[in-house]
Amino acid sequence: MATNTAELPVNNNRFNGTLPDNLYKLTNLHYLDASNNEFTGKVKPAIGNLSHLQVIKFRKNSLHGTIPEEIENLKHLDILQLTYNNFEGEVSNGICDLDIKTFATDCGKGRGVEGRAKVFCACCTTCCDPTGICYIVE
Repeated sequence: MATNTAELPVNNNRFNGTLPDNLYKLTNLHYLDASNNEFTGKVKPAIGNLSHLQVIKFRKNSLHGTIPEEIENLKHLDILQLTYNNFEGEVSNGICDLDIKTFATDCGKGRGVEGRAKVFCACCTTCCDPTGICYIVE
């Protein structure tokens, strides 16, 4: 992978396994869409080193763990889509301090769904629940 890559649209490919370590070396990356694949594992804190990122889309994978607080280093981030994964925990205040225009994750409890939301997010613009229903947070 060339480290000067600016856009990486690898969505809808059935890629599996963990996110490759080389991904975190793409320092000029500003657009990353790895949605609709079969990625597993955690998003590494090194994601915060990709300071030019404006768009991150990891929708519909099997990523897990907490949403790395190092995302707060991505001062140009406009879109962060993490829905339909297995993230859990609380979104850090540092991420909430960013001016993210679209921030979607699995923070909804759902109608008639027992239990609680997997992600606690005070700043998400869209929350999705385990039944697949998403709603805009106001």
